[in-house]
Amino acid sequence: MARISGEMWDELAEQLLTADKKVPGLLSQATEDVAKIYEEETKKEILRIPLYDSGALALSIKRGRIMAIARGRRVEVWPQGNRRDKKHPKGERNETIGFVLIHGRPGKYKGRDYLTAADEKAGPRAVEAIADMLQEVIKE
Repeated sequence: MARISGEMWDELAEQLLTADKKVPGLLSQATEDVAKIYEEETKKEILRIPLYDSGALALSIKRGRIMAIARGRRVEVWPQGNRRDKKHPKGERNETIGFVLIHGRPGKYKGRDYLTAADEKAGPRAVEAIADMLQEVIKE
């Protein structure tokens, strides 16, 4: 699950909360745009890892619904659904497969942290998208 933090983000978040009072729905739109960026980067990172079947895991990455929290909005981006194939005849949650990919299996293989790499790449793009959105609101 992606998380944006830092001083620059805190300032943008305050500006976004203020702008949302002027333009209702702006906060939800910004949250949706950021979720799209994180979803896209997470899929790219999974496909970069040499796996037997990375396509199924990448296709399972989806955005959750936007939820209101104390100071703003929140959305989660993670593998969703179940997989049933030759390797998983009884079915396995994609979330579990993604977790094992990140953390690895002791004695079998090391983890490949696609989520941190996706966060590092998506973070600057997300901040830039929000800054652009705020500039448009300020111009109006």
